[in-house]
Amino acid sequence: MTNEEKVGRYIRLFGNIFFSFVFFLLFLVAIFFIIKYTFGFLDSFSFTEIFFRSVMILAPGIFFVSVVLYYWKRTRKVISPAAKYISMAIFAIMLCAWAYAMVSDMITFSKHGYDDIKRYFSFSLTMLAGSIGLILFIGVMQALAEPEEEDWLKANERREGLY
Repeated sequence: MTNEEKVGRYIRLFGNIFFSFVFFLLFLVAIFFIIKYTFGFLDSFSFTEIFFRSVMILAPGIFFVSVVLYYWKRTRKVISPAAKYISMAIFAIMLCAWAYAMVSDMITFSKHGYDDIKRYFSFSLTMLAGSIGLILFIGVMQALAEPEEEDWLKANERREGLY
């Protein structure tokens, strides 16, 4: 391969890299314009604003209900019956509280349509911090109720016959 062929290959390689980068940037700009005009078009309908507000009002409730249901499944595997029943009772109370909050918030939204979140029960400090605190409390309670796990070093030594 001659020197001129090598230079030609490097120039083509540089051109491919450069134009790939330019086309990637143009692709991103096109995507941003498509998103901008699509959401601008959707913003002209009042339905999309109502749908977005409804989703935002229901977001904390949906999040915490899904977390509680996930931990409810995991609680069935807890060995200690006291921790299991206390956890399930607290989870049942939390599910009822979040169901009440979500229904009352949707009623408030449909009647008044407030813009600020401080008027909705789901966004109150009681509901948000209380739910997080109860989930952490249940996690600690279940961890303390379980038997202690075996140290992995001792398990390795016993398996290898050193202990």
